[in-house]
Amino acid sequence: MRHALTSLSVKKFKPADKPYKKADGGGLYVLVTSTGKYWRYDYRFDDKRKTLALGVYPTMSLEDARNAHHDAKRDLDVFGKDPSLEHSKAAKKRRSVISRENTLKAVGTEWLERKSADWAETHTVKVKLRLTNDVYPYLGQRDIKSIEVPELLECLRRVESRGAVDSAHRIKQTLGQIYRYAIASGRASNDPTTALRGALTSVSKQSYPHITDPTRLGEVLRAIDGYQGSFQVRCALQLLPLVFVRPGELRAARWNEFDLERAVWIIPAERMKRRSNGNHIVPLSKQAMSILSELKKLTGSCDLLFPGARSRTRP
Repeated sequence: MRHALTSLSVKKFKPADKPYKKADGGGLYVLVTSTGKYWRYDYRFDDKRKTLALGVYPTMSLEDARNAHHDAKRDLDVFGKDPSLEHSKAAKKRRSVISRENTLKAVGTEWLERKSADWAETHTVKVKLRLTNDVYPYLGQRDIKSIEVPELLECLRRVESRGAVDSAHRIKQTLGQIYRYAIASGRASNDPTTALRGALTSVSKQSYPHITDPTRLGEVLRAIDGYQGSFQVRCALQLLPLVFVRPGELRAARWNEFDLERAVWIIPAERMKRRSNGNHIVPLSKQAMSILSELKKLTGSCDLLFPGARSRTRP
């Protein structure tokens, strides 16, 4: 079939006083109106003249329109089927697939898989549990772009109602990240969580105990040295101010992470809160090395520096 249109000619068509058609051949043409350019296919089925709407230019290019026209003509000429009916069935099937892929749960799961590569496993588990327990049972199967602001607020207020105000704010923050991912991937056009600003109960700020006075810091260090509990706990307390890591990172420390000859502790990236930063290297002072030397005599045969009393495989 010889075609009359080119990509350039379609691009140059301008609206006129009245809508007009530009034929490409075989019943395919572009309808030019004041609101846009529309691909159409005129054909006859059961002795009736019909028109199939194929798409809108430039979302559907000339090449795409020809491919759709070819498929429609094949349905008509080869299989004897009504192209409009087949097109409707295909569109319905596509919408069903797209709908399943666009649920809040589907988008949230995809987002979490991508983000968790940079997170510690413990943080990933917390985020997943919040979504699984507090969001997905109520909104998980809804198309993400169809969820209204009041529905999100109702979901978050369920969390608030049990006194978990901080969790409600964290879930709102997570939902905002999911929506931004949905926008970037073309499955949502706006982030409704922005409209929730100020709608939740404020989190009461809590000041945790801390010491800024060197004199009082000395008192704490002396209290640690005078600790009368187990030897392992005493070693942990003494090491903490010498290595400046999170208590959980020290608690789960393993002997194979320590290079005592080089006086360094290399914490694997997967044990850090942000795994994307790579392994965390902690230089060990003489004081820290002295504590580790004594501790190794007691727990050096275990994997963990601080094995539990009930299980040697748990800190």
